[in-house]
Amino acid sequence: MKAYLEDLNYHVESVSTKDEFVVKQSPLGKIRLKMAEVWLCFVDNDGPMNAVQLVERLYGCTKTQAVVYILGKSVVQASIKDNSYAIGRAKENQKKDLAELPEPTAAHITAGVDYLKTRGIDRSTFEMLRAAGNAQYVRDGLCFIGRKPNGAPGLQETRLIDPKPDKNNPDKLKKHSVSHGSKRIYAITILGTNQKVVEIVEGNFDAMALFEMNQRNLSANNQPTIIISGGKDTTRFLENTAIIELLKNASLIKCYGDNEVVDKKDFDSTAEHMDALIKKQADSDSAHLKRIEQIKLTIQFANVEYNKPPLAHHDLAEFNHKIKDLLMIANLPKPAVVKKFKF
Repeated sequence: MKAYLEDLNYHVESVSTKDEFVVKQSPLGKIRLKMAEVWLCFVDNDGPMNAVQLVERLYGCTKTQAVVYILGKSVVQASIKDNSYAIGRAKENQKKDLAELPEPTAAHITAGVDYLKTRGIDRSTFEMLRAAGNAQYVRDGLCFIGRKPNGAPGLQETRLIDPKPDKNNPDKLKKHSVSHGSKRIYAITILGTNQKVVEIVEGNFDAMALFEMNQRNLSANNQPTIIISGGKDTTRFLENTAIIELLKNASLIKCYGDNEVVDKKDFDSTAEHMDALIKKQADSDSAHLKRIEQIKLTIQFANVEYNKPPLAHHDLAEFNHKIKDLLMIANLPKPAVVKKFKF
């Protein structure tokens, strides 16, 4: 614990014995460490608490993430048998696997392909995910599947073709139907030919759009790896050992967010509406920046960028759709040189 705090550039001083130390200045105030059977930690007059609880308070993180930070590697590989993460992991593994989805009917495929067209996504892109076991046509829409290490489905999320009223908010349409026990641990990953660059996006359509843009703008041997996090607020993918290894080996990690103010009508709207959009943008940016901090705390020396599509576009999916409309890719031969868009 002493070495961990020193690695974080805290000045740790010895006290009267070799098993007692003090950090006089920290975000929490004075921290005192005392070794008994385990490290006992005291913040000012508050304590004792264990090392994990101290790191939780230092960073405002979860217990799982605190263990990851202390160990400096994924706790799935750790030899600590009595930590709460290992217990939670055991319970997770005991949960009944989600059932494999049945083969789709011709009607399901037709409806799904038609919906992909409305979103500006090539059928071949979805079929790539389908061939990898990460997507399927279903009755109500397109299902995206995250898998456990044993190959079983750990997450099934359906993008509804016809959004339905949300039971919890009748005035709002529900676009997704989620069935999972993993809480986003088993995020879908599209492995690229250049795994030194990893791109993290919020949603499945953003991932397919980014994949298509990379295909157009980058050479075949320079395709980044794409991770679908499942939302701007989640960091559960950082508990996935395979993803941790991808991030450790990357020289650049790009996190993508959305634009909330996207066209002239937003600027011409009422002051109240504009204020709401500005607040929504601030909340979105804040969530992404917090996640970037979690990535940096989990992966030492990680080089992380925050990116968004050009201001006139809400998200990567919309941006890709507009580019394809402009280039008329569906109807014209592919040009010999395609302008590289920076986003």
